[in-house]
Amino acid sequence: MAPEKLELVSVKDLHVDLKATQVANFGLKETDVIFMQPISRLDTHRYSRGILLISAYLDKHGIPSIIFEPHRLLSKPMKWHLPTQEQLQEVETKLIQKAKKWQTKVFCFTCATVEFNEVMETTKRLKKACPDALFVAGGYHADAFPEDFLNNGFDFAVRGEGEATILELFQSIFTGRKNFEKIDGLAWKKHNGEVVVNKRRSLLVEFDQLPLPAYHKIDMEHYLKMWDGTLRGIPVRGTLLETSRGCPWSCSFCSCPTIAGHRMRYRSEESLEAEIKLLRETYGVEGFMVTDDMFTVSMDHVKKVSKIMKKYNMIWTAQARVHAVTEEMLTIMKD
Repeated sequence: MAPEKLELVSVKDLHVDLKATQVANFGLKETDVIFMQPISRLDTHRYSRGILLISAYLDKHGIPSIIFEPHRLLSKPMKWHLPTQEQLQEVETKLIQKAKKWQTKVFCFTCATVEFNEVMETTKRLKKACPDALFVAGGYHADAFPEDFLNNGFDFAVRGEGEATILELFQSIFTGRKNFEKIDGLAWKKHNGEVVVNKRRSLLVEFDQLPLPAYHKIDMEHYLKMWDGTLRGIPVRGTLLETSRGCPWSCSFCSCPTIAGHRMRYRSEESLEAEIKLLRETYGVEGFMVTDDMFTVSMDHVKKVSKIMKKYNMIWTAQARVHAVTEEMLTIMKD
């Protein structure tokens, strides 16, 4: 099958497209929409940045939500990195009790391939507690194999960058229009069981005009515990930072070209500094793992990021192909 072509769209144009479908007040409470992580991520020190971005984007358009963090439901803190079966069961039991009490309307799961079976089991139990709820899948596995979710109890799967797709989906659901066939980036299931995979959504050119991640919704102290996993061997209060999207190359093992495209899209200096300053001054962040798939494509971008990191005295790491770095570039990043 030939790869799908990824077009580009301006944030300004996107807002014009969405204006006609915006509703000022959906009458929702924040527990009507829950962004879910697999329960086995009990002791992870890396939150899902994608969930934080989408939740913040929904807030901006009048749709409240909460973010499920498994560790918050533990009666006692974990002593070991890997959760026990008793701890997993405790969290799941409490989650189902809360969801049933809230009568949550939509559960949005992020899920990697190795977590797929676990998420399916959790979904079965949540469906019994909330039989009228809708289930939405996102993440790498949902992008590559949306049918896996739709044929196992999920109602929708979001492919590619999810901010605008999720917003249009929720607007369609909560206004009763249910025009799912018109939502780019969405996979869904008809009443007769037929799986429909819509065309991919155009990529946001100026994605730094999206709101900053919803850090205030999560337990940042939990993720900023002193450890050496985020910056890969450097024990600091470290977290994740996205400075660009895209990668010019097409490695056979990588999903980046499919999800984020080949064209590089960079955040502005103003957007980057606003987020770094917030994390430094509000949460005491000391370092960053830059999550860009390919950081060193542009020397101008490397200089821009390095300047801001130096200004806030940050320790940081990034990812790059070996042939795409120079001694000059590494010196700039180090200094």
